[in-house]
Amino acid sequence: MQYRKWCFGMLGFILAVLLFIAGVNYYADIYGYFAFQSGDYADIDFKVGTAETYYRVLKANHILNFGDQYDAYILGGSKTGTYTAEKLKELDGYRYYNLFEFHGTMTEYKTTVDFLLKHTDVKKIIICLGSRESSRLVYDSDSDVMQLPAVMTGKSRIAEYIHFLTFDVTEGLKKIADQIRNGKTVYTENYTDGERNVDNLYASRAKNPDRYVRKKTLEDFQTRLQALFTSPVRDPYYQECLDLAEQIKAECDAAGVELQFWFSPTFVSGLSTIESPYFWNYMRGLAQITDYWDFNGYSDINLNPYNYLDHAHCTYEVAELVVDTVAGKASYPGFGYHVTRDNVDEYLLKREEDYNRLKQEYLETGTIQLQGIDDDSYIPTKDR
Repeated sequence: MQYRKWCFGMLGFILAVLLFIAGVNYYADIYGYFAFQSGDYADIDFKVGTAETYYRVLKANHILNFGDQYDAYILGGSKTGTYTAEKLKELDGYRYYNLFEFHGTMTEYKTTVDFLLKHTDVKKIIICLGSRESSRLVYDSDSDVMQLPAVMTGKSRIAEYIHFLTFDVTEGLKKIADQIRNGKTVYTENYTDGERNVDNLYASRAKNPDRYVRKKTLEDFQTRLQALFTSPVRDPYYQECLDLAEQIKAECDAAGVELQFWFSPTFVSGLSTIESPYFWNYMRGLAQITDYWDFNGYSDINLNPYNYLDHAHCTYEVAELVVDTVAGKASYPGFGYHVTRDNVDEYLLKREEDYNRLKQEYLETGTIQLQGIDDDSYIPTKDR
């Protein structure tokens, strides 16, 4: 009898511990997994806006439950975050949802397109290739927020739910303690169309634009220039990424869905992660699959650090110029090329010439001349 009591007591204790762990994880919800299950922004009681936010599960559930509100989607990594649905609508009148994620990959974009084709009546998809998507199949990370959620992949949602209930409770207890001391911060404003809210960066920049640019956009500038001009990148999966692009194109064509690829703007030092003859061959290969727009070349806009929030991410205003250029409403000399099978060789020759000209300047002087805030290439930011 004593043994049975001991066993039941131990089982009760284990159950209580498990319930405590699950309760802490559910309440603390450090990544927003539980807050995002409905996909309804009105229901979200969670601070949205950090790299720890599980955007992928929020956006997948939002599409699953509210996909009838949208006609078109823009996919991409964090560089895609500053394209607003309001501006994108000027392209074609479609209602857009921004599916930007941190560290997107071609494998993820293929899965996302499959998800959209299965669960929505999508009419148009834009895929932004910010940088490494041209050669990176998957993002090698164990971080939960970098994984595709079960609602998108078709894997067990029960197993996923249990996973998020059984974390080490240390971080959860810290978060709960912080909320008790300081209150709960809820921040979902301006996220209902999926774009990235960088108003805090705009506010920081407005205080002292020159200092901001030196600290953020020009951070590691010389190191990145050295890599750009002396150590061309050769990643291993260019062909596999082209194969995925071809599959995506075929699926969209079969479904009658318009597909566009854009290379998003990148500040010149940010090109150090991709620029090389191998990348140019990738661009040549993509043109055989479909036309695309390239905005990440060596235009004066991309040589002006004041157009960027850091070495990789452009301002909302530069993103708006991208949309205007694609729509044929506005343009800036040298910024944005519509690349086709017929003109790709001509375009890549010019890109290589621009690269070699800057490389020669770097080798002779140790740096390159940038544009400034008083130059015509600066796209003024607006108050936000």
